[in-house]
Amino acid sequence: MSEVRQLKIVSVDSDRQLIERRIRSAIDGLMSSGTLPVGFAFVIWAEDGLSAADMGGNDKNRIPGILIPDFARNRLLAEKIEEWTMSNFAPPKPPGAA
Repeated sequence: MSEVRQLKIVSVDSDRQLIERRIRSAIDGLMSSGTLPVGFAFVIWAEDGLSAADMGGNDKNRIPGILIPDFARNRLLAEKIEEWTMSNFAPPKPPGAA
């Protein structure tokens, strides 16, 4: 069986800009609803297996530091489960609908 790979050449700067844009978008999304972020967690990894992680919170954060990784994991899974559910069980689109 042959494997087909789609190669996309992207500059390091545009990869960094994408990550920064997504983080800013998440912060802006919370703040636009009048809510201020009180904690964060993220992991970034590279093709060669290297990774970096950070997490933290301010005095208003109610999630104990030891539970932040579990909270982040559960939140990411909840997001994916919702996405998978909507893609598998969403009502069919009428013919000709985009």
